[in-house]
Amino acid sequence: MKKLSYYLLYHRFSVFFLTAAVVMLVIANEQLIKISPSLEKTAMGMISRIAAKNYGLLNGGRDPILHAWFGNGTIGADAISEVVSLKEDFTVEVIAKPDKKQGTNAHIIGNHPGYKYFEGFAMQQDGDNQNVYTFGFGNGKQWLPPVRFRLTAEEWNYLAIVVKNNQIEVYKNGFLVTSGDAGDSIKNSEMPILLGNGVSHDRPFNGNIYEVKILNHTLSKNDIRRNWKRIKEKMNIDSKLAAKKSGLLKGERDPVLHAWFGKGVIGADIISEVHDLKRDFTVEVIVKPGKKQGIRAHIIGNHPGYRNFEGFALQQDGDKQNVYTFGFGNGKQWLPSVRFRLTAEEWNYLAIVVKNNQIRVYKNGLLLTSGDAGDSIKNSEMPIWVGNWVNHDRPFKGNIFEVRILNYALSENDMRLNWKRIKEKLM
Repeated sequence: MKKLSYYLLYHRFSVFFLTAAVVMLVIANEQLIKISPSLEKTAMGMISRIAAKNYGLLNGGRDPILHAWFGNGTIGADAISEVVSLKEDFTVEVIAKPDKKQGTNAHIIGNHPGYKYFEGFAMQQDGDNQNVYTFGFGNGKQWLPPVRFRLTAEEWNYLAIVVKNNQIEVYKNGFLVTSGDAGDSIKNSEMPILLGNGVSHDRPFNGNIYEVKILNHTLSKNDIRRNWKRIKEKMNIDSKLAAKKSGLLKGERDPVLHAWFGKGVIGADIISEVHDLKRDFTVEVIVKPGKKQGIRAHIIGNHPGYRNFEGFALQQDGDKQNVYTFGFGNGKQWLPSVRFRLTAEEWNYLAIVVKNNQIRVYKNGLLLTSGDAGDSIKNSEMPIWVGNWVNHDRPFKGNIFEVRILNYALSENDMRLNWKRIKEKLM
């Protein structure tokens, strides 16, 4: 508390007299004594805004109605902020790193249910569905339909939730992941904003929160992407660098995507950025499927695109256990795909090479099958999904060690060298 007070006096001499008086009392007494809660809240609110402005990563948009930065990203349960009044169009931004294990309805940020109920908003876990979260709000009469999305455990996630004309859009790491129609506008809550827990103190969020911001307008897509770029640079989020250092997949030229998952365990729907593929490209995966998969279990892809018939998919062929397909769209239709089998509970190295519209599938260094797609791929503006797809209902059950995408056809010699390396490391 003493450090915060000195910080305030040093950096903002223009802070109004009331706040300065509170800070001086803190310095003199090393604790707040006989000071009204509203006065204390005013001082701490000023401090958190100044710290966030100077050290936060969330920029863009006009003046926020709430902006708080937590330094090293650690937050105690139910940290509290002031009451806010939201307009019909608003944005909530959070930089958070969830732990793997959460309690029921783990609460990240919100001010629901309000003193009259069905008021305010909440971002919290969907019951006991681990790290599947919902965002929604009330209209004073009922809770409106929420949206659902997944956060990646033990990694930094940047969420920007934009509400406009009663439509909710959820951006994760710079890209739209889901949206929904709330059907009505928010009824404001007179409860304060609670971070890391709910009002009843029984919904603690396990993990770190680095920064939060609330705006009374919609944040632009460009600002959202610029924020994610800044976050990646600050937090040293570089999947390519980790993959280059520790991965087993090598090749002659730089990949457009390369992600390494350490022990080979992957959570559902880990997401990457948007990528443009050339006419000739290669998709590589080191994967160990479980014996039992759900319908169309999705390993990697960015289909169907925002206009349909775009992008590619590597997924199970319906409910045919561990029989998979690889195919893509040309913007007008889904082109003929190839089918092949993966070995359950064993490591499989897949290299899928597309060259001159021909698809060739290599498994463990040897050609397995091939087919003629008949046309080239139409790129998708959706990000790459690994372990699930955009609608969250095709989870892949198993382990993924590494994935890589190249904008050229990988040579058979490089595949054999990769497989040799994989056998030595994983078998």
